[in-house]
Amino acid sequence: MCPLSGMKLIERDGEIYDPTTNKRIAIDHDHKTGFIRGLLIQKVNWLVDQWDQKSYGKLSMPPEIIQYKNDPPAFKVLGKIKYT
Repeated sequence: MCPLSGMKLIERDGEIYDPTTNKRIAIDHDHKTGFIRGLLIQKVNWLVDQWDQKSYGKLSMPPEIIQYKNDPPAFKVLGKIKYT
């Protein structure tokens, strides 16, 4: 399940797919540290990236994204693994 949208991900042939695009799921990671944070649907991954790039100017980051970034679900499952 995408931790931010709550959408159920699709498992097919050993791969995980985004139900909104039918493409393989986005592996979200912190671009500064390289650590994997979780699996997000594509649109949510883009949203998180836009906040990281400060594309929204003075608008406050939604509390759900702050919580996700401060306590990434992947850390609980995988530990701190870098995206390569």
